[in-house]
Amino acid sequence: ELLPALPDTLTILNAGSNLIEIIYELPNNIEGIDLSSNLLNNITCHHLRNLQEMTLENNKLREIPKLPFGLKTLCIQQNEILELRFTDIPFSVKYLDVSDNYITEVPRMLIDRIPTFKYSTNFGNNNYDNFRYTMLKEVLKVNGKIEG
Repeated sequence: ELLPALPDTLTILNAGSNLIEIIYELPNNIEGIDLSSNLLNNITCHHLRNLQEMTLENNKLREIPKLPFGLKTLCIQQNEILELRFTDIPFSVKYLDVSDNYITEVPRMLIDRIPTFKYSTNFGNNNYDNFRYTMLKEVLKVNGKIEG
């Protein structure tokens, strides 16, 4: 499915569970996006200066899209993301959930920077040695840096 053209005045987009595969253009004034439970493998959003919250859980994303600087909340769990780099996440992000992806390593500086960080390896990680990541998760839980 293709997401139809949206009005420029739209500030909140809630289009979860619609089998959307492609999004060509989002309105520049948008502040919140919920596209959970679709079939997206890519989204262009770095130009959305007003975007504060974005939920992209349960899609087909293999990498974290380029994000706008003002983004505060990113929920991107249950995708097919392989890598989480420090530079993927803007400094403005205060809540990040990357649980249930194929991520095998989390940059320590990213964890230290984000007040609420969620990461679990319960989904799809059977091909990896999870021991050291499980240990990292437990250490971070003890130190109050991670939920999950």
